[in-house]
Amino acid sequence: MKFVHKIFAAVFLTSMSIVIIAAMSLSWVFEREQLRSFTARYEALAESLAHTLVQAEKNTDILMKNAALVVQAKESQNRGLTTQELKNLANLTGVTHVFLIDANGKFFRSTNEDPDLIPNLFFI
Repeated sequence: MKFVHKIFAAVFLTSMSIVIIAAMSLSWVFEREQLRSFTARYEALAESLAHTLVQAEKNTDILMKNAALVVQAKESQNRGLTTQELKNLANLTGVTHVFLIDANGKFFRSTNEDPDLIPNLFFI
């Protein structure tokens, strides 16, 4: 092998080594930046969804509390609402069903089915 070929091989191998190291370094930097960017976007989306769910839960709680207060007020005025009146109140307040329990925790009135068929977790 001639001296010129040895110099060419040395320069070529050195240049290729530098190019490969630079390419690997840039690839690592770009990969890390993409991962950081993806993580930041995912965290922002997760935070937004969590906030939306918390707001929906608060709004649902307020709706349910208001519906319970309306039913309580109507019950205290009329002393015994009929099932149809309960259904009307449910429609008026925006809830799907109203269940009433007595002081012992036993269901005694429901807007959707016979209270004896409802599994009762309050009274075991």
